[in-house]
Amino acid sequence: MADSEQSRQTCSRCDFQNAAEAQFCSMCGQPLGGAEKAGGEPDAGQSADQAEAAPGGAAAVEQSTIGVIARLFVLPLLIVVGFVGLVMVLRMAGCWASSKASPEANLQTISEGVKNDWGDPGALGTVGPRSKKVMIAAINFALQVQEIDEPARKAALASQVEGLLAEIDRKQEQWRRQNPGRKPAEASNRTLQDYLVRALAQLAQPSSLETILRAMENEFDATTRQDAVWAVSRLSEAGALKDLSDAKRNEVADAIVRRLSDDQIRVQMLAAQAAGHIGADGNARLIDALKQAAGGGMGELVAWNAALSLVNMHADAPAARDLVRDKLLNRPYLESAEVRTDEGGRGKLLAENVRATLIGAAQAAGDSADRSFVAVLEKLKGDPEPAVRDAAIKALRRLEPTQ
Repeated sequence: MADSEQSRQTCSRCDFQNAAEAQFCSMCGQPLGGAEKAGGEPDAGQSADQAEAAPGGAAAVEQSTIGVIARLFVLPLLIVVGFVGLVMVLRMAGCWASSKASPEANLQTISEGVKNDWGDPGALGTVGPRSKKVMIAAINFALQVQEIDEPARKAALASQVEGLLAEIDRKQEQWRRQNPGRKPAEASNRTLQDYLVRALAQLAQPSSLETILRAMENEFDATTRQDAVWAVSRLSEAGALKDLSDAKRNEVADAIVRRLSDDQIRVQMLAAQAAGHIGADGNARLIDALKQAAGGGMGELVAWNAALSLVNMHADAPAARDLVRDKLLNRPYLESAEVRTDEGGRGKLLAENVRATLIGAAQAAGDSADRSFVAVLEKLKGDPEPAVRDAAIKALRRLEPTQ
């Protein structure tokens, strides 16, 4: 049941309506109620995600794990869109600012904000007193477009969003020219680009690919890069990449390879995940990068995503198949495993992440045409969770149609 207005908390900085149990505002990272870091306010430049992690001790590791793993975990494309889409709703609707404005009206508010050049031009789109109205419109817009079904309306909105992102790119390039040799600081909070890229992912128009590829290179904001990688997966799932030329598909693959070397684990994870679903199964550079990622040097979650993609691509990668078979289809291993997060901590997986990994690995195994997965899938038919048992049975049917 949805929270009532009375049970929500209003952020004193940006007036966002947060869920009753929230400790920090999901839009700007401001502490809510009595929630404070030891020492008071969050550190300057600290993101909302970082603020959610309690300082010190085992509890900090657990919070860090929840903050990263719960929203960016190993899932093949069959479930990534529903999962990330749900997480997006939870992260934003948890601080939903009620608005009766139409998507078009919200987009007009955003356009006016971009034209007025609000915020720090070095990281355009950060939350501040001048940008509050624009950010609320952007968050509402990103949620609203999920409900739009009319193809012409989706195409028109996507075209406008592409234009706005191009204008933001122009402003940021102007900032670079005016500040030679100065590296832009990562945005300290959610940015306008982030929500606009999320909207493009939901609208899933072929025309948006070039804009999304540019967003994947955004040096101002890791979250924008992260959502741009997810948007590529979303376009693929919606069929928007099916008519790409080989040259353009290889360009997409090269962009994914670059993000596999991103300095943020959450971006690497989604890049490893997206790689198996862009139709570039014969791209040697992509396969080599995934094999390197599956080796574990970038962390367990990146390795697991890379291994699943290699299996999905039917690549000649025995080590990846072994990892999926021996670890990702192994409940006792997953329940005891500790993984690295992008905050630098380590922690165990949540129960729902264990379930999701088993289901995702079973789906990948079932589509692999590799009978070496049969024995472990047979064992998984006895899993205590019905959803996992069902995934194992369906995978076996695909591997052995006579069953």
